[in-house]
Amino acid sequence: MGRQIEEYIGREAGTSLTAVFDQYLRTTKIPVFEYQIDGSILSYRWTDVVPGFDLPLRVTLSGTDFGLIHPTESWQTATLQLARPDAFRVDPNFYVVARDVGVPAPQ
Repeated sequence: MGRQIEEYIGREAGTSLTAVFDQYLRTTKIPVFEYQIDGSILSYRWTDVVPGFDLPLRVTLSGTDFGLIHPTESWQTATLQLARPDAFRVDPNFYVVARDVGVPAPQ
């Protein structure tokens, strides 16, 4: 029943959503989006997620427009084009915790 619905949604989306369903339906953990901004470089990753969690996230990469990034559990980087670092935002329509962690761990 539930699995069939999940499989159908994944098929229609054209991607596996198993880890997303595992995260939001089978745990009580809210995904944590950890990030750090150093000049125009955004470093980011997911923490407190099930293995293989793969949820694209909308954030402000330039101006006030949201762009899509694809965090994983490993640190990644993206270039920002913001007037100032405090203009960075995570789309509030995503059920995640955004945490500025300062300097990221070495990769």
